[in-house]
Order: sequence, then C-alpha cells, then structure tokens
Amino acid sequence: MKSGPGRSAPQPARTGRRGFSSPAPSGLPRLSLLASLPLLCACLDEAPTFAPGGQRPPFVIVGQISPPVGAVYEGTIPFPINVPFRSEDTNIPLVAHLFQDLAPGVSQPGVGQQVLRAGVYQEEREVRMEWTEPLEGCHSLTLIITYFDNVDSFGLPLDETLAARVVWWLNIADIDDTVTVASCPGSSQR
Repeated sequence: MKSGPGRSAPQPARTGRRGFSSPAPSGLPRLSLLASLPLLCACLDEAPTFAPGGQRPPFVIVGQISPPVGAVYEGTIPFPINVPFRSEDTNIPLVAHLFQDLAPGVSQPGVGQQVLRAGVYQEEREVRMEWTEPLEGCHSLTLIITYFDNVDSFGLPLDETLAARVVWWLNIADIDDTVTVASCPGSSQR
C-alpha cells in the first residue's frame, strides 16, 4: 500500500498472549465498568437488620443442680445451693428468690434474694445461695428464677411461664426417722 497525503500506513495487528490478535481498545470496557458501579455500591450499603430473637425464660439444667433435687436432704445446715441455668434476657436482669415452706396459692415473702445480670441463651449461668437459718424437722426450700420485672411485692412471679422453680425437701435433725415428706409444710401429698 502506498502512503500519501491523508492516508496512513496500515498498522500491524496487536497480539496478546499466545499470539492471539486483539482488537484495538475501545470505550466498551470503560462503559461496562461504569454500568456495574451502582451494583458495587449496593454491596457497600448498610448491613441488614433482623427482628430481635425475644426472651427465653430461665431454663434450669436439672442434672447439674447441687444438692440434687431427687431425694430428701438429711444433711446439716448450712445448705449450699447451686443452680445452673440458661435464658435469653433481652437486657432485662433476673432475680432469684428463695422461699421456706412455700405452699401453692399462699403469698409469703422470700427469705433470700439474688439479682442476676442479663445474659444470652448460649451462656450458662448459675444461682449460688446458702441457707444458714437453723431448721429442724421437715421443710421445703423453693428457689424461683424469673425476670426482675415479673415479681410481685413478695417476690413471687406474676407470669409463671417466665419463671423456673426448683424445690428441695429437707428433713433436718430427725434422729428417729419418723417424719414423712407428707407432713412437711407446703407438701401437696397430704
């Protein structure tokens, strides 16, 4: 080919890797990059929000309670209490109240109290108390764990579905082994 005025000499084809020829660069890649920019920005938007999981009332891990609840306690006082539990509290603290000889339907004040910080269900927590008042004969000790805003003036739960109870039966200083659980105050076996 001749080159002359107004004519340019032909350009050799560009070759990329492995000898393939590639067309001359155009504005198409830039245009597609600009077109995908809003999609990239959408990925950088705020994180999604999810509805709260809600409360899960206290769930006592019965097999780990100390002393065990499956037998009448005949030991001595003090009576150490250790109750492991789980709950989803949604930032509402819990309270544990201990009652002596609590009878169904009777309002009586608790004799011991422990405030527990709010937590999550995956975290195992525990109530630790110690009964030190002298006792003789058959008695029951009832521990109630519930939310701080779910108790009446005596420490009893307003809504039982938001509470967990543990009951121990104690037979202290019964040398002759003549006291039966049915004679205990608060026993429903009468």
